[in-house]
Amino acid sequence: MSRTVSILAAIVVSLTFLSGCDDSPEEMLLEDRVFGSPDAPITIIEYASLTCGHCATFHKATMPRLKREWLDTGRAKLIYRDFPLDNNAATAAVIARCAPEDQYYRVLGVLFSRQSSWAEMDDPTPVLIQIAESRGLNRQTIEDCLDDDALLDGVLQSRIVGQTQHGVNSTPAFVVGERVITGAMSFRDFDALLRSMARQ
Repeated sequence: MSRTVSILAAIVVSLTFLSGCDDSPEEMLLEDRVFGSPDAPITIIEYASLTCGHCATFHKATMPRLKREWLDTGRAKLIYRDFPLDNNAATAAVIARCAPEDQYYRVLGVLFSRQSSWAEMDDPTPVLIQIAESRGLNRQTIEDCLDDDALLDGVLQSRIVGQTQHGVNSTPAFVVGERVITGAMSFRDFDALLRSMARQ
């Protein structure tokens, strides 16, 4: 946990570094985890913080039907990108990234569903490890991830790309085509947006 104590300061430092760096933030991103068919015609990029209450609401209230009617049917795909608002969110994001690719979204879902049990703790790491272990992750693998500087840097870069490339400044935020929509949209509103995209 000590490595994430100055997480927001690290973001500021990273932004300063990138201003004089030849690499773009997107080139330094972790590989995207795609939910749905990679060939789906509509791409939704979600920027969220695992400690964000509105993000948890979206994943509880909207995501199941969005998955059933758009992601599972191959009409759209979703790419989740971390936008950590605090140290706890960054720690949880690193642990989620420990999950095998086919388990990643299941781990995200349980972290959001159990958000109230860890999000406001001074050090949520033991609870987060227990949650991850309950989803089948190995403790040693989790601890190795928490010690992985590149993994934490990738989580930070995800937020920086959201800020610099898409103008994201709050969570949740969704990039759909050329549009950036903020807030925990209801399924009805999301469905209307995606239907309008499908007609284009």
